Amino acid sequence: MKRAFTLVELLVVIAIIGILVALLLPAVQAAREAARRTQCKSQLKNIALAIANHHDTQGLFPTGGVSYGQPLEWFVSGGSPYQAPKQGWSWAYQILSFLEEGALANLVTTEQVAETAVPLYNCPSRRGPTFFENPVQGASYLMDYAGTQPLTKNTNDPFFATSPSLYYDVPAHVASGTYTRVHQGFWSPRGSGYPNPVNYGVFDGVIIRSPYRVVSGPPNPVPASPPAELAELTGVPKKVTYSKISDGTSKTMVIGEKWVPTDRYEPSDTNYSASDDHGWVDGWDPDTMRTTGWPPQPDSQADPATSGTGSDQDYFFGSAHPGGFQTTFADGSVHSISYDIDMTVFNSLGTRNGEGLNETTDLTGVQ
Repeated sequence: MKRAFTLVELLVVIAIIGILVALLLPAVQAAREAARRTQCKSQLKNIALAIANHHDTQGLFPTGGVSYGQPLEWFVSGGSPYQAPKQGWSWAYQILSFLEEGALANLVTTEQVAETAVPLYNCPSRRGPTFFENPVQGASYLMDYAGTQPLTKNTNDPFFATSPSLYYDVPAHVASGTYTRVHQGFWSPRGSGYPNPVNYGVFDGVIIRSPYRVVSGPPNPVPASPPAELAELTGVPKKVTYSKISDGTSKTMVIGEKWVPTDRYEPSDTNYSASDDHGWVDGWDPDTMRTTGWPPQPDSQADPATSGTGSDQDYFFGSAHPGGFQTTFADGSVHSISYDIDMTVFNSLGTRNGEGLNETTDLTGVQ
């Protein structure tokens, strides 16, 4: 007598297999995310070591650059790119030679450098190296990490001088505050012209804006030929060293993952974010600088009030990881910061010289 499965038995077996697969799938996805998170952490660790080596070699931390959209040729002299603090491109460009990217660091044309991928600068949970042909500013590879700029009190700014605390109320002061400190910093509001900048911001982070500016002509300087004419500002930080991190290197955030909405991981010329459109080379711009004055959030969380190609979304930290985003501190350590972190604590972590907060005990949300 031949033995065989009945149709009912076959369907039951298939159903059981389907249930087992459904039960295993989340575990597989969690394992993959754990591996990607670990790789992201390793990349941040390499970035932190490169920043430390830059300090040891050059005598200062890299700066955030001069301004967005400026060509590398303006910051090259005698066939060699300027070093910090005169280099106008980002901190990510300034540390290339300490990431075993010496050949790339020695190139002197905008196109050659901007159109070269640095895989270390992309979080594997979000995307691999992503090339974007910006319809306004040209082509470049995008960046997933950013330097830290806190919101701190500045008595030279009448609007913010009304704050009784070193740390601004969040979000009451945040919209205008982030713009002047992250996008413009010490320079006058765009359109009011150079060469007389208003002392609009205080750079209390480890990565500060370059104390130099291009002075070849207002309002958008265009040198007749490279290099650009640079003028050193007065009344601004000249360089940051370990000795100027009075909060303690283990309590001061330097680099973190930046927020990018999920629908813009692979941008197009009609759907891209102003915070993620000019890549890892961009000087002093939300592409490579963010603020601890805005609450961090996951990529999947998009606030309708901050949608569009140019808005306060430009300044968030965040990531594709569940639960929190990853950061480096000035001592070279890598930490995960919860999306639910207290905002006073978070903004405090962005300062190198804060006061009024016991960061030794009040670090809930930092792992």
